Amino acid sequence: GVRCDESAELGRIDDVLQEAAAADPGSLPLLEFVLDALYEAGRERRVLTFAHYRALGGLEGAIARRADEVVDLLAPEIQEALPAVLRALITASPGDETVTARPAMFTEVAGTPARSALVRALIDARLLVSDEDAAGHVLVRVAHEALLRRWPRAGDIVNANRNFLETRERLRSDAHRWHLENRNRELLLPSGKRLAEGEELMLSRREEVDDYVLEYIEESLRAYRQKEEKDRYAELALIAAGEEAKRERLEREAERRNL
Repeated sequence: GVRCDESAELGRIDDVLQEAAAADPGSLPLLEFVLDALYEAGRERRVLTFAHYRALGGLEGAIARRADEVVDLLAPEIQEALPAVLRALITASPGDETVTARPAMFTEVAGTPARSALVRALIDARLLVSDEDAAGHVLVRVAHEALLRRWPRAGDIVNANRNFLETRERLRSDAHRWHLENRNRELLLPSGKRLAEGEELMLSRREEVDDYVLEYIEESLRAYRQKEEKDRYAELALIAAGEEAKRERLEREAERRNL
């Protein structure tokens, strides 16, 4: 029930949208977002206009512009929660430049008043979506993966946190396998860099790490400390045995001299 704007230079707006979307196979979510935004903007006149399309920044800039508008209207302390919110909703595979969205529990994403206000504002703007799982838990996810690729602010956050995101994802994978194999001690984090990374993550960003991953890190640290203690006792026992052997040898030498 809506009409499409027409330009002598560009033709009909629906043809322009179709051509822009066809140029990039990953643009369907963007097309969905732009059509929805154009419909809302032209609801009263019931027409999709080039003026609104240009105001949105075209197909490429629409979702980024909308995200900036929503965030910039919020108080500074709420804006500062954006990195933590995005870190909860994305994952980066180790050794891969790809960043993908992941659903997360609302309580995990919106753990502070500032984060909660930001998440609700992004949901109202339809940049985030909230759903319920089978158990009735409220989940939050990014509405359009394009938001992560086309929004410069999100790109900056990803680049600044890539090491953290990759380490967290690697630990999630390791912890998942450990749980699947009935907490096999052979699958715990080995001493060295990997264990140090896990401990650092647990100490510095504990609130951003899943409980099952924290359990895995803590069990790995416990096993490492137990091994260290066992090795220390073994070393002390070896030293004591050496001292005892030395004492016995000196006693035998003293006895021979006496004889």
